[in-house]
Amino acid sequence: MDSAAEAFDDPLQMARHQVGYILEVDVPASLHEYAATCVAAISFIYAADDLAA
Repeated sequence: MDSAAEAFDDPLQMARHQVGYILEVDVPASLHEYAATCVAAISFIYAADDLAA
């Protein structure tokens, strides 16, 4: 292929680019959000235990 623009004319090349983007950007961001949610849930559990005591 002569240019990067031609790569996106091919549906298979587009699919490979999209999968690469998902693995590079979406997966780490999703894992970070999940971890932050878990930490928040744990802190709420301990805060509720402290209030009940």
